[in-house]
Amino acid sequence: MATAPFDAELMTEQVAAVAVPQSHAFSTVRDENGALMMFSLGTNGVFYAFKDDANGARVMVDLGAALGLPSGSVTAFDVTQNPADSTLYIVVAAKTLSTEARAGAAPQTDLLVLKPIAPSVIDVTQPALNLKSYVIPNAGGGPTSISGIFLVSHYLFPLGHTARLVSEVHVRLLINLLVI
Repeated sequence: MATAPFDAELMTEQVAAVAVPQSHAFSTVRDENGALMMFSLGTNGVFYAFKDDANGARVMVDLGAALGLPSGSVTAFDVTQNPADSTLYIVVAAKTLSTEARAGAAPQTDLLVLKPIAPSVIDVTQPALNLKSYVIPNAGGGPTSISGIFLVSHYLFPLGHTARLVSEVHVRLLINLLVI
């Protein structure tokens, strides 16, 4: 007869957490307090953000809804951060509502480019977060087929001797080069 030793102890530091839905892609940055902030594209096409609230509890937010996108329409995203001032640069591709898919054709997507924002703009304490005013109009051009986005941080490119914000023209140039 075999015996198996066992031991148990009380877990004293439990932390409530939000389960992360199954996801295609993740991106992490730092929030305004230096804590981890995560972005995720769920297998259900929902663009999520996870951020700690004032009490330290992790909160999940549907950023697609905050951008005015229909649930499940996001196909790709990328987020990058300027380490000097924590500014976030977010680009999202979503299924186009204005055009119908042709038989056998790749789904059409629109590219949404957000203005540079501080992490504090994504306020998880607001019951109805609205980021529509941060979308740069027509920055992504017309509908196209986008399967992935790779956004290179603007601070990696020489922009002259003085620091400048990424303008719509700079964003268009970067997007045109780095959208797959």
